[in-house]
Amino acid sequence: MGTELFYWIKLNMDFFNQDTIDWLKEQDNGCEYIVLYLQLCLLSANNNGVLVRHVGEMIIPYNAKKIAEQTRFSLDTVMVAMRLFTKLGLIEVDDRGTITLPAVPSMVGSRSASKEAVRKRAYRARKKVLALTAAGDKKEDISRDKMSHGVSGTKKDTKIDVDEVSRTEMGQSVPKRDIWDKMSTENGTKCPTEYRDKSIENKRDDEDDEERAREEKRQTLARVVSYYQNNIHPVANEAEKDRLIEMLNEFGAEWVLQAIKQAALNRASTIRYVEVTLNSWRNSGNPQPWRGGKSSGRHAGNGNRVADPADSAADEIDWSQYDDTYQPGT
Repeated sequence: MGTELFYWIKLNMDFFNQDTIDWLKEQDNGCEYIVLYLQLCLLSANNNGVLVRHVGEMIIPYNAKKIAEQTRFSLDTVMVAMRLFTKLGLIEVDDRGTITLPAVPSMVGSRSASKEAVRKRAYRARKKVLALTAAGDKKEDISRDKMSHGVSGTKKDTKIDVDEVSRTEMGQSVPKRDIWDKMSTENGTKCPTEYRDKSIENKRDDEDDEERAREEKRQTLARVVSYYQNNIHPVANEAEKDRLIEMLNEFGAEWVLQAIKQAALNRASTIRYVEVTLNSWRNSGNPQPWRGGKSSGRHAGNGNRVADPADSAADEIDWSQYDDTYQPGT
């Protein structure tokens, strides 16, 4: 049994820039002609460029029909291409019709089966070495990248493992939720200083609200005292002023003002009259007894509804009706 050979053809780097090939590219269907020529080169590679078939002991030249069958080009394309190849010197046809491709002998390479096996084993070994080298280079690049970023270990080390969050601080196990809360406090957008500043700001707002409330009370007292002095008599002493304050706290500004107005209408000139009037109105159960109408207060022990006069807010009072002295009979 003879040694089996493997054949191939080699193309020069300037193959497609040769005048003959370049000219073929310019023709209609020129690319098909070039492909056909390369196929003929392969078909004749094992016969040193001679386009023949070995059938048993016979050597049969290729004709146009067989070439069309073998290359799967149409017969017309093969006929036109063969005429062009002949004119360009790419093929030669002798008197018996045998086709020779003169450039093929210099393009053919061959190797025996044993040498091919050696080549394949060498190729696989070289491929394995290249793969190992590439893997080593990749690993080195990863290590270098980690060193440049100050990271050690694997990529997993750069992430927080939820399963490893539970740890020990000062000898005590810290729950995961507490750790996350601590992390959110320490690493959040707000620092302790911002919380302290917010607390101070809220405290200042509360102090401002309290000061405004005190100022409103002072103004209310001043206007009630002024209305009392204009319609009853000047406040005689601090005791009388304190009684006005007590009535304001118990009944509210509007009730006290209306009682002072009622005293002026009845030409009463004592603070005792104002007090009696307020108590009488409260027992009537009417929230605005100076206007009359249905009771709408809370129930007293005697079944009457008792008003809550202190519910009348000072900021709801129409102060214009209490300006200056109230004139009886108007």
